Amino acid sequence: MMKTGFEKAKRTGWKCGRLLLAALLLHSAIALGQIQATTKLEPAPIRPFKMHVPDRVLVDLRRRLAEAKWPDQLPGTTWEYGVDIKKVRELADYWQNGYDWRAQEAKINQFDQFTTEIDGQQIYFIHQRSPRADAIPLMLIHGWPGSILEFEKLIAPLTRVNLRSGGITCSKPYIVVLVPLRGMRLAQQHNHAWLTWNTTGEYRN
Repeated sequence: MMKTGFEKAKRTGWKCGRLLLAALLLHSAIALGQIQATTKLEPAPIRPFKMHVPDRVLVDLRRRLAEAKWPDQLPGTTWEYGVDIKKVRELADYWQNGYDWRAQEAKINQFDQFTTEIDGQQIYFIHQRSPRADAIPLMLIHGWPGSILEFEKLIAPLTRVNLRSGGITCSKPYIVVLVPLRGMRLAQQHNHAWLTWNTTGEYRN
């Protein structure tokens, strides 16, 4: 079938348009790559950190626990319709009168702690080195809900070969890194929501 001059010109115009679009996209990609290549992001400083909660915060916590208003428990029930109020009150009393926060601070502060900034968020982490030069980096991540204190008894035997602690002995040395999950960490400041891929990127960085 013979093509008219108009159809040939139209077809040629489409080809030229596609080539022009491809050239523009390629030019933009090259320019963007050059900008990214020439722009060097300075790493955020890593600052040493020690845990210390001010006395006024602990006093306020005990005051609020003492002034808690408790609902009534349905007669003859425990956990059938929710949390057993008796157990909650026992826990609150422990937090108010029995929990030694300063002892917990001392337990945390025996490890090397740091803060830095990733993606605009302040990050807290423990970075415990091994005295061995051949130590292997190892990141430990707790579950939800959970705490980095779950690994407290692992840090010493992991960083020191053949040191027995908490019934654990390791034959290889490790450099232990502990990063609490988002929303469950210390010394953090949130300025936007973080999702799963944000947390994954944080650990990669």
